[in-house]
Amino acid sequence: MMWNWRVIIIVPAASKATAEQAARLINSSGPDYDGDAFGSPLSARGTQPATHYALYTSATDAMIESMAFALPSIPGVQFWRHDVSGRLVASNVTAADGQQWGYDESLEAAGLRTVDTSPD
Repeated sequence: MMWNWRVIIIVPAASKATAEQAARLINSSGPDYDGDAFGSPLSARGTQPATHYALYTSATDAMIESMAFALPSIPGVQFWRHDVSGRLVASNVTAADGQQWGYDESLEAAGLRTVDTSPD
């Protein structure tokens, strides 16, 4: 299996359950799959409560095809896909294809930060 792609998907908290269902259909038996694909809580200030959740994963061509059908059904979804060298190749958010891209750039484009869940 060729894992040629890296995918960053951000969904509003209200869409997390729908996104989890789609993730299970796309890759229910992937490596280390624990059923909680959208496990990274996000918010504008990086504080609770989480307003969005993120997934950053590798994907095969077949998974990308499945995502093309599943993602539009998720309200508020934002996604970016880059190749293994970090070159952006697709997004539903304004971003120039071909530029270097990764998780941090996606969070910045969405105006979000990882929620600090460490105990005080």
